[in-house]
Amino acid sequence: MASPSATDIVTLTAHCHCKSNVFSITVPESALPLCSPICQCATCRHVTGSSLHTTVIVPLSQCIALPVISATNLVQYKTSDNLTRQFCGTCGADVYYLAPNAWVLCTGVLDSIAPGQLSRSLIYVEDSGDGGAAAYLPTYKSYCGSSSGRDAHGPVTDIAMLGYKSQAKMKAKAGVPSRGKLQCRCHCGGVEFYISRKKPIDDVSETGLTVHKRRCTYCPCETCRRCSGFELTGWFGVPQDDIFWHDGSAIQFDKGTLKTYESTPGVVCREFCGVCGAKVFYRREAGVIDVMAGLVETDSRAEEWLKWEADDDFAQAALDLPFFREISDGIIKWNLDIQSG
Repeated sequence: MASPSATDIVTLTAHCHCKSNVFSITVPESALPLCSPICQCATCRHVTGSSLHTTVIVPLSQCIALPVISATNLVQYKTSDNLTRQFCGTCGADVYYLAPNAWVLCTGVLDSIAPGQLSRSLIYVEDSGDGGAAAYLPTYKSYCGSSSGRDAHGPVTDIAMLGYKSQAKMKAKAGVPSRGKLQCRCHCGGVEFYISRKKPIDDVSETGLTVHKRRCTYCPCETCRRCSGFELTGWFGVPQDDIFWHDGSAIQFDKGTLKTYESTPGVVCREFCGVCGAKVFYRREAGVIDVMAGLVETDSRAEEWLKWEADDDFAQAALDLPFFREISDGIIKWNLDIQSG
């Protein structure tokens, strides 16, 4: 392609939390907006721990020059013949993926997102089992498969979304059993554990019933996004003695393929899988562990177990504040609709 002038180009810069991996990529302004899919598939959830898998696709044909990358410890993990994922071996952040004819950048490590740079849509919504984030973003284009045509089954229909909402209302009315196990795992199976209901930490009243659910929120803070690679990180808190390895033993942080990264030395520890890169735990308060919501072995939102809520504590730190506001407003509206019976 002809070289555009300096005023007609856009350079995206990024780095992971530990700054072992720094890169930039330049495209002509005419390439904007870039396609930015929010994947809801089970593979992306379990290989990252994120229930809101946000990326931006940069076709090689639109690259003015090959990306400039300073990377000292990237770990590769291949999830298909067409996709090799790259995550930081120190802090665990997903950085970028190699796909045929494109670079797929994880938006959480970007330094900025300007208005008009991204065109967002939801893909593989059908694989979520319950509509996933499409429940919170009703104005976004949503596809059962891929928006690019690969494994596409067309747009998610209004009838399908009504079905997801009806399913959610039934779950709310039924309440939850007093006992049970929420199975969680990473993609490679090196981290596999379950959560019990024996000591609930949140009592949430729904449709007149008292149920025991874990409060789950999206955190937009810079530390979480640069440690995960994604703009909004879904966490839910669990007492440590309610979490067990798959064999029933007490949770330990040096078991399996877990690696620990201190995002705030001496204060905050985060665990991720050293093989596939899935983000797993956040530890700060003694006795309570935050778990990444994308690891659950149920439908994406796991509403039998989790109570999703909007949380504005770190709103001003959001990389794309309008996007965060849309998600938060969507959660509030969805909860009101579900509770309305």
